[in-house]
Amino acid sequence: MPLVMSPEQRKRSHPDERLIYVKAGDAVLIHNNLVHSRTRNHSDCDRIHVSVVYSLTCMRSTIDFASMDLQEILSEARKIGGPRLLRLFGDDRNYNERYNCGFLQNDEEMWVDWISSEQRPSR
Repeated sequence: MPLVMSPEQRKRSHPDERLIYVKAGDAVLIHNNLVHSRTRNHSDCDRIHVSVVYSLTCMRSTIDFASMDLQEILSEARKIGGPRLLRLFGDDRNYNERYNCGFLQNDEEMWVDWISSEQRPSR
């Protein structure tokens, strides 16, 4: 069910919310389109969160992002300042902001904002 939550709604429980009580060693698998969050750790022990994302493609990447050739390309791409080109080479300045952005805004509106923010100024 499509859902966009306002900042205020994100602070409150959702009527369809389901709490999952886990013990040490448990794992929870969710689909990335599922609205999800986690509660604060109120125990005296550290709680480690590990997130693994599976790609929708069966192709594995064989790109060596540390290679000298690729670093030269990245250096030139940074001079040009094209975020879309850089993203193809694994350098995404907006990764943290966009990676877990679901449910903050309608997808189509969000993509328009992203595209317009990446347009180069006309010369």
